[in-house]
Amino acid sequence: MAAGAALPALAAAPARAAGAARPNVLLIVTDDQPKHTEWATPKTVAWLADQGVRFTNGHVTTPLCAPSRSSVFSGRFAHNHGVRNNSASHALDQHTTLQRYLK
Repeated sequence: MAAGAALPALAAAPARAAGAARPNVLLIVTDDQPKHTEWATPKTVAWLADQGVRFTNGHVTTPLCAPSRSSVFSGRFAHNHGVRNNSASHALDQHTTLQRYLK
């Protein structure tokens, strides 16, 4: 009986150790910023990119603020998450976002 009670505790220890080694993710999304305007923030961009990964070919399917952010948060296209313009941000189901799943 004691071995059966200790087994769940032993199984949880490696999970906690593995969780501490997981990387943090920071995604910075700017609005209305064409690629050629990066000259305005070279030190900030270099500081962030030197500490992680830089994606140089990012594209959006719906180039409006609320629909684009909702797609990032939900992993779905605008016609699937319901936020089709900037005044419909309330349409995003907050229970199905990446932040919710990551807790």
